[in-house]
Amino acid sequence: MKADDKNKFLELMNGLSDIYTANLTKIGLQLRFDALKQYTIEQITKASNIIVRTRKFTNMPTPADFIEAIEGNPDEKAEIQKSLVMEAYNRYQPNQKFDDPITQTVIDKIGWRKIGQVNMKEVPFILNDFISMYKSYNKVSSGLVLNAPDEFKRLANDSVKEIK
Repeated sequence: MKADDKNKFLELMNGLSDIYTANLTKIGLQLRFDALKQYTIEQITKASNIIVRTRKFTNMPTPADFIEAIEGNPDEKAEIQKSLVMEAYNRYQPNQKFDDPITQTVIDKIGWRKIGQVNMKEVPFILNDFISMYKSYNKVSSGLVLNAPDEFKRLANDSVKEIK
């Protein structure tokens, strides 16, 4: 969001505070704006509509709720990517390239050669490793881990740069 979007953002937050009977403070609004500023006001508006239609809790949505509405649930994303990896494994396509840069980074780290050499009993363990690595890269590349090792931050950030 840009500074020009603050009025629209304030309108949205006031509307949500009305629905969820919450009190807004100046610092609370600023924290929300800062946490969501990487998204467009259009994305925040759409996320607000999703939240209003689907939220089962009666408290005011957090910035994390908006991020999940925009980007999707990280666990669900990892599961979807796992299914794509499994599909590629079943067809044994060792040169398969994935659209999701985090998936591609994780597969490059694990290595198709290693994946191709495992027996069927080991596949669930490899897939669990994939999910753990995917979630970690996703978390670091989202800026949610402040003290990650520099090497890990670099790899995660490099993989996400391809999205932008």
